[in-house]
Amino acid sequence: MKNIIFLGAVLITLSFISCDDFLTESSQDEVRPNTTTDLEELLLGEGYASRTPIFPYLELLTDNVESNYSNATGQETMLLNGAPVFTWAEDMYEQLQKNNVPWYNSWQNLYHWINGCNVVIDQLPLVTGSKQAKERLKAEALGLRSFYYFMLVNAYAVPYNTEDSGANTAPGIPLILKSTVKDEFPKRNSVAEVYEQIVKDLLEARNLFAKNGVVNHSVYTVSPLFIDMLLARVYLYEGKWDEVIKYSSSVIEQKPALLKLRQFYTYDEWQGVVMYDIAKGGIYNSSSRN
Repeated sequence: MKNIIFLGAVLITLSFISCDDFLTESSQDEVRPNTTTDLEELLLGEGYASRTPIFPYLELLTDNVESNYSNATGQETMLLNGAPVFTWAEDMYEQLQKNNVPWYNSWQNLYHWINGCNVVIDQLPLVTGSKQAKERLKAEALGLRSFYYFMLVNAYAVPYNTEDSGANTAPGIPLILKSTVKDEFPKRNSVAEVYEQIVKDLLEARNLFAKNGVVNHSVYTVSPLFIDMLLARVYLYEGKWDEVIKYSSSVIEQKPALLKLRQFYTYDEWQGVVMYDIAKGGIYNSSSRN
């Protein structure tokens, strides 16, 4: 009788344990990376823009385009889809969303990709892999994040200007350098602080690439050539001419075969190239303005 009671108690205990395991919550769509290979895949999926345009509407904010509007079926709808942009509507993003225009929220998209880069950088010390592989991957993530911040600060802040030191106080964009989620609205850093962070990260990435090299490099991913090219552009915006010459020369040395577009298009032909089509209907073409 005692044996039966003991066996029954064991079975009840085991049933509670199994139920507890069964009811334990676990994420079905999140996987913690364990190796540098996992982080490489994460960067490709969550860090790179892939085929998503960053600023597909940018030309509509300028006077570089004109509409070949006609009364043909569907043309009016396409024209109205782009109206929130070329009319400079204060709620442009909201209207584009209402019009079901894809890829409309560049701010949201860019910070999503920045977070992907931050996750990779933060997780590198926690995964297995060689030091060389980790440092190469960090260089790639730093370079990619710098590019996104360069795009953001030039789209949503005033231009960098060293002459009147306006960049030191002019509001730029929030610098989010960690993947940790905080329950607070991020503050905007100054334009100068954003540029300083961009240059700092690019120089670190450059040193890491020089130290560890590139293995199985793809033309679609960040490389030492990409780093030097972006450094030259950033220094150009800052007006640091000696640095521009230094890194531009490095780019030319690495890739001396420059492509002359004139052998493909005459000037008049280039003026007729489609610059933008927000609804893929061909209604926005470059103008022939001089």
